[in-house]
Order: sequence, then C-alpha cells, then structure tokens
Amino acid sequence: MPRKRKLLIQFVLVVTVLLASLSLMACGGGTPSTTTSHPPTTSNPPTTTTAPPTTTTVPPTTTTAPPTTTSSLGAQVYTASCASCHGADRKGLASGGIVLYPPVLPTSPGVVTRTEAQLATFTATHQTGSSLTADQRTAVASFLKTP
Repeated sequence: MPRKRKLLIQFVLVVTVLLASLSLMACGGGTPSTTTSHPPTTSNPPTTTTAPPTTTTVPPTTTTAPPTTTSSLGAQVYTASCASCHGADRKGLASGGIVLYPPVLPTSPGVVTRTEAQLATFTATHQTGSSLTADQRTAVASFLKTP
C-alpha cells in the first residue's frame, strides 16, 4: 500500500506541474482588443446660422500631444502584456491557495526590494517580459513602483 500511495503522489505532482506549465505558457502575448466609441446620433436636424463676414485672420495653431510619461507608457504595456496573468488590479493570481502569479503592487516584496533597473532586468527573463523592448521593460518597472 505505501508504494501505491507514493506512486499516486508522484502522479498528482507531475500532473500539477504540467498544468502549471501550460497555464504559464498561455499567459500574455495576445493582441489587446480595441474599442471605438462613436458620438451619439441625434434626431434633431442641425440648425444653420449665418454669421457676419469677418476680415480678421487668425494664424494657424499647432497642437502637440502631451508628453507620455514613462509610467503611463508602463501602464499601457502592463495592460497589454502583464495584466492577463498578474491582474488588472496587480494583485496576482492564485488558485486553491497556490500563488500562480505573484502580486506586483508597489508594496509587494518583489517590487519593494528591487530598484527600477533591477525590475527591468528581472522582467527581461520572465514570461512575456522577454518579448518587450528595453524601453518597454523600463516603463513597466517605473509603473510597478507607482501606486
């Protein structure tokens, strides 16, 4: 009987490791879905008014997009590449008391104990982080340190 029990435990362990491996391989890499919002339609026909002619010339203005901060780029990259496993709320993923993906909150031990540079290096060797550019990894590291 002890031999059968040992074999059963080994079998369960192998199956668990295989399932965990499959779930890790399935993490990330997908293309984020995009949604388009359209302005609401109105049933009232547009009204037209005639304005008096003016002779004032207004010089053209140029607008530039607001600068993208490293942290906001990091949030975008995290959402596209990391959130499917670590959660949109960054609280990680557990199943049956087993942590499958650790939390990555600014107060999480794995984040607190590392600098941004160390986090960027760490992400390069884990999951979908290896497919990110150095700038994207740096941006994610900055985002992880941000509450």
